[in-house]
Amino acid sequence: WGIIQPDSNCDYLTEAVLIASQSKGKLAIRKEILQVVAEHHNVTVAAVDSGLRRLVEGLETRHPVEWERFKAENGLTGLKVTTGRLVYSLQQTVLRRGIIVREQR
Repeated sequence: WGIIQPDSNCDYLTEAVLIASQSKGKLAIRKEILQVVAEHHNVTVAAVDSGLRRLVEGLETRHPVEWERFKAENGLTGLKVTTGRLVYSLQQTVLRRGIIVREQR
């Protein structure tokens, strides 16, 4: 999406998607996903949430082609991209493309 690396907000997003992808059902964004990410990075849940919102706001401002394509592929065009929508849309994308494979239990 044209985000310059390293970027702590991208790290937060990557970890949130990994956590969501390891679960068979939906998890509570703040309590079960962002809390774990925050603890891992020694920051608050509010800091992680704010970082992810800034990441989305930056993408919405710049409108990179890849971002617009991602939104279109995931039914997000015209919608407010919330942290939950972003995490779960990315989860579905990485699972669909085989980037992450869930363990069979």
